[in-house]
Amino acid sequence: FTPRLGVVYHPGDVWSVYGQYASGFRAPPFEDANIGLDIPLFGYRAIPNPDLKSETSDGFELGTRRITSSSRFSLALFDTEYDDFIESRSPIGIDEATGDLIFQSINIGQARIYGMDLGLDQDLGAWSDSLQGLTLRASAFWAKGSNRQTDEPLNSIAPPQAVLGLSWVSPAGDWELGLAATV
Repeated sequence: FTPRLGVVYHPGDVWSVYGQYASGFRAPPFEDANIGLDIPLFGYRAIPNPDLKSETSDGFELGTRRITSSSRFSLALFDTEYDDFIESRSPIGIDEATGDLIFQSINIGQARIYGMDLGLDQDLGAWSDSLQGLTLRASAFWAKGSNRQTDEPLNSIAPPQAVLGLSWVSPAGDWELGLAATV
């Protein structure tokens, strides 16, 4: 049983503000509990962890959205606390006999991940007829995770990322070209 409670408020026709609480549960993924990978050429070995526990979480999210006929904007802030967080393929040491770096999925007793997600899709044709068919897409993501027991960062959290893209759809709608850059 994983409850979730959300509230949405519409202060106008195009804006919405929301907040939610969600309780989560994740069983250990099959590959984390049963992986067996050995690449001696690169000095890398991943070993299974049959004692991996299920992860539980309590998360909060606040956000806003603006949706019109020509654009979509969203901003979300999130903060989640985990018990028995599953960190996939964590480095656990070096095999003294072979010198191989050993990885294993492990549970972290208490962890926290917080951050923000930002997105914008804008139909540029709404600004000028000469831009018909062009859409600008931009998004950004930032998160920080920490092991609450050791106060060390969670290395499995993705680094900050921004994506900027431009696409064009032909007037008949049968062709689409796009270009995107990820930083």
